[in-house]
Amino acid sequence: MVLFVLSLGSLFLVSLLLGVHLFGQVSLNPALRAQSAGTYIPVKHALDISAPRLAKPLMQVGLLAVSATVVAAAISGQALATIASVVSLAALIATLVAILRGDLPINRRMSAWTVADVPSDWEKVRAQWERYFAFRVGTNAAALAGTVVTAVASVYLRS
Repeated sequence: MVLFVLSLGSLFLVSLLLGVHLFGQVSLNPALRAQSAGTYIPVKHALDISAPRLAKPLMQVGLLAVSATVVAAAISGQALATIASVVSLAALIATLVAILRGDLPINRRMSAWTVADVPSDWEKVRAQWERYFAFRVGTNAAALAGTVVTAVASVYLRS
């Protein structure tokens, strides 16, 4: 029962995190890509301030919940739930690494941009940022898949 409750909590949190990422991938990024530098830069600056207010605590709590689910799955002895929860945790860690090693350094670079002084390679840098963002959407989706398998296994494969 503990494993099931933890896996449902993890499922909820990872789903929310993926929702945030998917909204960016399918709505915000294409809309921003269609804008000139004069529009893109101030909107990107505003998003880089507001988005972490939700995404950062969601990622932190999600990592904690999935970690607790890994421990509960291992203790339960359910091999499939354990493997799936480890996959979910590894995917969330990969998401976090992409954020810390890819997105944030690029965001710091972009934060120095001004509309009056647009770098000549701004579109190339934006495309690089979008690649990291797309990667994290994929890893977040893998985390969700692992969490779904964990929740299902915790119900149907009880010892």
